[in-house]
Amino acid sequence: METTNGEPGALLVAQHFAMLPDPRQRLPQHPLLSIVFIVLAAQLCGAEGWDAMAAFARAKQEWLAGFLELPKGVPSADTLRRVMAAVEPPAFAACFRAWVEALASALKGEVSAVDGKAIKGAYEAASRTTPLYLVHVWATEQRLLLGQQAVGGAPGESPGAEAVLKLLALHGAVVTGDANLCTKRIAPTVVAQGADYVVALKGNRGAMHTHVQQFWRVAAAQDFAGVTVRGMRRLNPGHGRSEERRSFAVAATKLPPLVQRWPGVASVILVERVRHTAERTQQAWHYYLSSLPPKVSTLHHAIRQHWRVENDLHWCLDVSFREDHCRIRDLRAAENVALVRRMALQLLKRQPGERVGVPIRRLRAGWDNAYLVQVLSTGLT
Repeated sequence: METTNGEPGALLVAQHFAMLPDPRQRLPQHPLLSIVFIVLAAQLCGAEGWDAMAAFARAKQEWLAGFLELPKGVPSADTLRRVMAAVEPPAFAACFRAWVEALASALKGEVSAVDGKAIKGAYEAASRTTPLYLVHVWATEQRLLLGQQAVGGAPGESPGAEAVLKLLALHGAVVTGDANLCTKRIAPTVVAQGADYVVALKGNRGAMHTHVQQFWRVAAAQDFAGVTVRGMRRLNPGHGRSEERRSFAVAATKLPPLVQRWPGVASVILVERVRHTAERTQQAWHYYLSSLPPKVSTLHHAIRQHWRVENDLHWCLDVSFREDHCRIRDLRAAENVALVRRMALQLLKRQPGERVGVPIRRLRAGWDNAYLVQVLSTGLT
């Protein structure tokens, strides 16, 4: 890939994907890095299917030729599809992580939320019941996807999360997860990576959930007599309702059986949610386990921050990129393109001084080559 003519956007691919193995056996007509760059630029500009990506490349051929190797012109839709389906997803993900490491700053104290997402339109042609399902690790303050792993649906979240967490530099981070991540495999994995965990505890943990639930019911009924508990209250009004959250944290040593059975647990948390609307009042109790000490403000913050993976990543992918409408039939290609889509989202979100949403930024990238280069150049030094 040529990078000597002052187009720094091409360096994004050249720097971090240069080691990506080319799966093609015969001498290719189109360099692999050129194909990856075209797919990424197409995603930035709103071209989401193979035909749209190829049309984007034809429309931008003169611009692309200024800094890409295009010995046979731009690739066709079939070429883009075949190559992205042939690239090994683990190798592609390793290049992605190298790019993220260049962008990320230290994670100390930052919540890294782990959550799964199905891409409903991405399924093998022979089976409409097995959509692609990805587990994400999302740095909530930096708004960076640290890594992802394809798994076999929600039941595979725990082993998938374990696999991807082992690949990441998480020292000092606070890893959060829902009930699927509340397992004895995840807790020691997080601790071994130099991080802490805060995970939701629900009925799927059986006796463990019952034990914690009974502890909090008895303690609350006795007004926490004899128990050193730390609490805080937050009220969130708006949208025709008000929600009160009361969080309580206690040292895990108050529940000796839990300490004996759960790796690294230091705190047990209760969050009481009371939601008031004009029609009714709803109350719910939620329980969490954490390796952090029982400082309730820190734990409350981590629990609230976890949901930014839904708002800042999953919601944007579905609304701004229409991800569930993507009809890529090959799961390997769908996984690779999903990673490119996440690169595009993060590049667009990290543009300084922007006051418009992601959909308008995508339109602008398609209209304005200078802005497209600016977006592609994010994080390059």
